[in-house]
Amino acid sequence: MTDATFRKLDDSNQRGPGPRIILIGGFQANEVVLLKEFVDKTFTDKIRLRLCTANMLEKTLGDALSRPVEDNPAPPDKLPRFLLLSGMSNQEIHALINRYGSTGLPRPMFAATTPANMNFMLRQLLLELLQEHKAMMARRQAQGAPAPEEK
Repeated sequence: MTDATFRKLDDSNQRGPGPRIILIGGFQANEVVLLKEFVDKTFTDKIRLRLCTANMLEKTLGDALSRPVEDNPAPPDKLPRFLLLSGMSNQEIHALINRYGSTGLPRPMFAATTPANMNFMLRQLLLELLQEHKAMMARRQAQGAPAPEEK
């Protein structure tokens, strides 16, 4: 996944590709309610939450974000905990990540849409993100830095 690997975000106010949606997975129903409240408080304009479904995993990220939801959410224990941020500026992404700890929820993997990853199959993208997340946590541990809180 060379074109879609981890990159630091600048402070751009230009929105990324895709509709203004946060695609989520790995959260229990009560956590989704808390997450929705947090997003509504953090942003003045509407950003929808969309629960990842099993069918979405077999579609491109672009299709998963833009097509109507046709089935039930995938069970939280079958997905890694993630927030995939679509149609948001880097400033909004920074605000969300920096304030996320106030939710009291376990820290998820965060990712944002890019022109390159919109064409990835969602299942493959999540596998790549999980590998990158594990590698980043291993680097932090090797450097003696505390890992972000993962309850």
